[in-house]
Amino acid sequence: MINNETILALSPHTDDAELACGATLAKFIEEGKNVTLLVFSAPTKKLYNECTQSFNILNKEETSTLKILDYERRSFPEHRQKILQTLYNLNEKQKPDLILTPCTRDRHQDHQTVTQEALRVFKTSTILGYELPWNIWEFMENGYSEITRCHLNTKLDSLAQYESQNNKHYFDPVYVESLAVTRGGQIGVKYAEAFEVIRVIL
Repeated sequence: MINNETILALSPHTDDAELACGATLAKFIEEGKNVTLLVFSAPTKKLYNECTQSFNILNKEETSTLKILDYERRSFPEHRQKILQTLYNLNEKQKPDLILTPCTRDRHQDHQTVTQEALRVFKTSTILGYELPWNIWEFMENGYSEITRCHLNTKLDSLAQYESQNNKHYFDPVYVESLAVTRGGQIGVKYAEAFEVIRVIL
């Protein structure tokens, strides 16, 4: 069984992690796991506040941690070394068992940078890549997290906090639920979230 007592979710921007694996984060928090959500960029005060409100919905047990940094959007490749150091310092402090990060086929330059530096730093952690389909041409969904209707509802409630983003199609609850149903159907359950298995430590 994979050890996943201490979990670090890397979100290049506000909403990335919630969109991709918010229900799984809600499940882990419900199970009493030690979850940290690290957000690298919140370019406006409104997005900062929306991210905080969203995490509060996920963190019903009030046992997990949100950290929001101030990297400038679309500039992450220019700050690769600083991002590496940020992750290195966090690894030294927390030694997370499980890392959730954008999948390796994600085309967004900020997402690519975060994942590439995570692969350099977290050499003793299991690493799963999450999916944001609008950024991906190909996705190797070879890992799944079964979720319940309750977990999915918590995810939808958390996403609803992003009022500034509700004009985007991927915030549509119908879209979010449809993807969860599709991924669930791939493993014979009602709902799931999918991941690329990048590295597994047993």
